[in-house]
Parts: sequence; C-alpha cells; structure tokens
Amino acid sequence: MNIQGFVNFLHTDKVRDSFLAVSGYLVLSVFFLFGLLMSRGDVAQQDWAVPITSDAAVNYASSFFHVWVRTGFGGHYVGRWGFPFFPLINGVLAPLGFVGGIELKLLAVFLVSLGGVTTYALARSFRLGLLSSFLAGLFFMTTAVVFDWLVFGWMFYLLAYNLLPLMILVVKKYLETSDSRYLIIGGLILSLSTIQPTFILVFPLFSLIFIIFESRGCLHIIRRGVVFIVACLSVWFLTTLTFFTAPNHAGITSFYQGEFFLPTFTQFENFSILINPIRLWGSTFNFQFETYFPVELVFFSFLPILLGISFSLLKLNNRYVLFSLLCYLSSFLPYFIYSNFHYLVFNLPYGHIFEAPSIFLAPASLGLAILIGFSNSTLSKLVGLRVNFSKYFVKIASFMIIFVLLIVAGAPWWMGAASGPAASGIPTKLNLYEVPSEYIDWSRDIAASTDYFVFYIPPSLSHPQIIDSPGFSLPFEGVNGVIFTQVNDLPYVWPTNASMFLDQLFEGDTQVAEYWGNQSIKYIVVYTNVEAPYDTAEILNRLSAQQGMEKVKEYPNVVVYQNSFAQPIVYTNSTNTLIDIIYHDPTSYKINATSSDPFYIIFNQAYSSGWVASINGAKILDHTDINGFNCWYVNYTGNVPIEIYYEPQTVYVISFALSLITIITLSIYVVIVSLNKLRNRPTPKLNNALKPA
Repeated sequence: MNIQGFVNFLHTDKVRDSFLAVSGYLVLSVFFLFGLLMSRGDVAQQDWAVPITSDAAVNYASSFFHVWVRTGFGGHYVGRWGFPFFPLINGVLAPLGFVGGIELKLLAVFLVSLGGVTTYALARSFRLGLLSSFLAGLFFMTTAVVFDWLVFGWMFYLLAYNLLPLMILVVKKYLETSDSRYLIIGGLILSLSTIQPTFILVFPLFSLIFIIFESRGCLHIIRRGVVFIVACLSVWFLTTLTFFTAPNHAGITSFYQGEFFLPTFTQFENFSILINPIRLWGSTFNFQFETYFPVELVFFSFLPILLGISFSLLKLNNRYVLFSLLCYLSSFLPYFIYSNFHYLVFNLPYGHIFEAPSIFLAPASLGLAILIGFSNSTLSKLVGLRVNFSKYFVKIASFMIIFVLLIVAGAPWWMGAASGPAASGIPTKLNLYEVPSEYIDWSRDIAASTDYFVFYIPPSLSHPQIIDSPGFSLPFEGVNGVIFTQVNDLPYVWPTNASMFLDQLFEGDTQVAEYWGNQSIKYIVVYTNVEAPYDTAEILNRLSAQQGMEKVKEYPNVVVYQNSFAQPIVYTNSTNTLIDIIYHDPTSYKINATSSDPFYIIFNQAYSSGWVASINGAKILDHTDINGFNCWYVNYTGNVPIEIYYEPQTVYVISFALSLITIITLSIYVVIVSLNKLRNRPTPKLNNALKPA
C-alpha cells in the first residue's frame, strides 16, 4: 500500500468511527478518574508491589529474573504463571520519571478506556452499529466489577478483563479466515491475561463456548476452533515456562485454603449472595461499590440488567445474543463451583480462594455489555417503526437515553471522592496518598547496606491502621518494609518471621539484640504513627534497653535503631576468619574468605538443598541445616574464594530466556505478516465527498 493508499484508508468510514469511539472512551475515562489524576498521592492501595522510587522499580523488575525471593530468610517465588509484562515495563519507564503513582494514574486511565475499545471492536464484528457498539463498550468499562478491582488496585485483573473481548474477536477472525496470525495473537493474549493466573479458567472456556455458537453445527469449523484453543494453550505454555520450572510452584494453595476457605464457602452457602452478580456489583467484594453508591440511585443500578435481558428476548434467533446471554448467566457459576467443585478450585496452582467468584464476572459483564448494544439497536428500530421522526433522530434519542442510564448506574465513578480517609473506611479511586519522606529518607541517611536485613515494626500481619493523615490505610500499603509497596532496596524480614521476633522482645529476653544480630538483622524501624495492638512506647523502651541497640534516626513518625551485633548475610563464627562479600544478588553470592584454620560459613537464607557452595568450581559437600539456615564446613585455609549459588536458578534462567525468545519471535512474525498483507491490500476508494473536484 502506497502513501496515497494509506491516506485513503484513513479516510474510510471504519477508521473514522473507530477514532471517534476511542476518543470518546479516553475522554470518559479521564472524566471518571479526574479526582485520581488531580490527587497528589504517590502510592495506591494494592495487592501487588508498587515501587515508588526508580531504583526500587528497577530492582523489582530484575527480581523476576530470579527464582529465590531476596527478602530476609526468603524462599521460592511461587505462582508466576504469566510473563512479567507489567514489572518489566515499569522498570523501563521508572528511570524516565514514570514511577511512584504517575504510572498508576496513567495505567488506570488506559485500562478503563481499553475495556471500552476492545468491547467496541467485538460489538462491531457482531454487526452492531457505531452507537450501539459504543454503548456496549461504555457499559463494559464502567461496571462495578471495574470499580471494585480498581479500588483494590487489581491492575492484573483489569488487564485480563479488558482483553477478554479481544480474545473472542481473535477467535472469530480465525474461524473466518484460518489465518495463522490469529493463533499466535490468541496465545499472546492468553499469556498476557494470565499475569492474573486464575483467568486460565475463563479464556479457553469462553473461547470454546463461542466456537460452538459460531460454528452453527459445522464440524470443520469446530475442528478449526479446537486447533485455535490448542495453539493458544501451546503458545501460553511456551511463554510461561518460568512457572513450570520454578520449585514448589503449587505450595501457596495450602495457605489460602486455611485463611479463606471457611468464610468464603460459608458466604456462598447463602443464595442471597447471587443478587450481587445479578447487579454485577463485585461478587464477594461489593462493599466498596455500595459504600459510595448514592442510595437514591439504587433503582437505576438494576436498569441496565433489565434493559439487556428484556430486549435480548426479542432477538433470541441471533447467535451472538444467545452467546452473550450465556456469558451473562455465567455470573451464577461461582456458587455452583464453590458448592460442588471447591476441592478442584482450591488445589489449582496459585488458585486463590477468593478470586474464583470475581473472575467469572468478567464474561458476565461482557455478555451484558453486548446485550445492551443489541438493546439499543432493537429499541431504535422499534421506535422508528412507530414514530414518524427521521431515522437519524430516533437513533440519537435511543442512544442518549441508554447513555444517561449507564452513566447514572455507574454513579460512584464520578460522584466518589478522590481517595478515602486514611484511618478508616474503604477508599475509592485507587486510594492515592502522599508518602511521608521519612519513610524513605532514613535508609538513605544511614547508607543502609543490602548485606543485612531490616526488621519493620509493626509487621504487616498485625494490620494496624496508620492514623496520621499523610499515611496509609494499612501498613502494607505504605510502609517500606513488606512486599506490597517498595520504596527502597533493603531486604526486609518477612512478616511471619517479624511477628516471632516481636514476641521475643515482649518476652523480656535480654539477649534479643545478639540473637537478632545472628539473623543478620541490623536495622529495626518502628513506625510510631500507627494504631497498633500493642504499646509503641513500650517497644521503644525495650529496644533502647537492649545492649547493642542504638537509636540512629528519629523522625516524627519513624524511629530507627541499629544493632551492633548484626552479622552480614554470609558470616562465620570463627575468630580466625575474615569474610568479605564481593557481590550478591538473590541467587548468587561471591565471597572472599581469609582463614588460618578450617571454618564454618553460615548463610542466612532459609535452608534449601538447592543452595550449593563451591570453591574453584568444586562443590562443598558438607551442607547442613543450622536453625533453619544454611551452613557449610570449609576445610581450606589461606585465601579462599567461595561462591554460593541457588542451582534451580539455572533452569529458571533457561526457561525465562525461552519464554522471552518465544514472545519476541512470534510478535515479529505477526508484525511482518501483517505489514505484508497491508502492503498487498487493494487501495480503498475515496468517498464521493472526499474525491477531488
């Protein structure tokens, strides 16, 4: 296609309509999230890591190249199904200044509008007009499901949610054309979507359901559809090798069984819970939406559902309407899954107990969105047959009625505050707050070394609320010491271990500092602006009374102690041995040891047989477990170069490289084939209005 042909293509009705739709969704997304964009906050309430400095963002991204968690007394990384697209993108953008909330604001606007765009594209392929398709996209991007997931900071959910319409569209294109590009695109979409892993339950299932409807009983179309699903799963498998090669990848399920099984299952024993999926108010997490939804408008929240279902009954001969209706009815699936298949769900790798109900609201929302598009089309036709107005006027009137209804039904988007109160209540619009500088400054001021661990008080498991207004709703959303929010690169003691250390302090042990020092705990950071279940002043008194503990920094809300007994991550108890850590990353440590006698080296990470120590390539075979840590006996003297390495990392690196090569190769192939097809496409003719005089 030459330049003139490309210009002609841009002037086609299809491109013009798409440009108008995309522009409209972006404008509406900015309107709904205007309070978020104007907020001064840096960090969002999240269930996943939010680096708020460039260094932390880069280090967080690099952690995905390792199979061992770098934090104090770390363990295996678990549950990484999808390729780490988001963290790597964040690591690239952070040095350019897009970090600490800026990228989250832009990402929120992008993801909300993306849902409208992908649904619009699918609706147009279902032969709906511009206005009807626009309304379908508008509903999909403004459901309470999006609201709830945005409140929780579940960007991974939103990405998969927004890509579901695109997946169905790609299935449709492949069934129509048998173009191999769509096999690859479908696989890459599945890989990107399973960055939230439980969506592996949704995408293949609803792709298969669509294939059955689209085939209309034609066996060769069904076979083609099966090929599509198998190819997508194959691409997904190749791009997620890191999950299958990581050790103990399914180990997380037991925790979620114990923590969430009983309350969730009990909740689903009550049929009244089904009213929430009917309204699409966020399944088990509807409290956020109902908190901010004006009581006076509750009636309107039911109208989109009534509208979609009512008008769909007039077009049951349309297979796309039937498919959409079935998708909407899938909102009832969680009850039956929990009642009858809970053992299967709970034992899926990384099968979080509370996630299964939420993920089935994605196809339900999509189905209802398409039904609303068909409702607008049907309504305008019915009114046009009975009213003597122009066809154009009827279409606009029908569109405006449903448009206003959808805006009112999603009132919290534009009526809610920019963020909730810090000390109480559930926040809306991503809960952005400004990070107190002292949360970051202390580590810079004392030049804290990553050869030691940091113990943060309170540990996140105690869930006290920070009462200072610049703070955060929970410590794990604002404190720089746990996995959810990262403001520096200091390895911290895991919350479960931190709780144990806190108990030791209150038991009155006078040897706490020395004991903590043997665990490589050098810094103790106490947040004093919290409503804790214990006396913060008493903690400070007990720390100050410990021999070897020195208060080195005191801010209005943060107090930092330094432990003089602290040993580095790798150390020896031999007085005749000097150890120097030359280099370390999460899975590799290089040490120079100088000793006049054989000695023991202690490595303060959780004991695992995967850790090996070697001298000049020869493994040290005497590897033992000492109090839960790794210990080797080194029968050498003089200057001894020692390397400690986590052996499963080798397989992990190979699988990661293969996944990356697969993604790059397939993406390049799709781009080259698409450009060739575009180049060979006949030049579209100009519309009469655009032809030269």
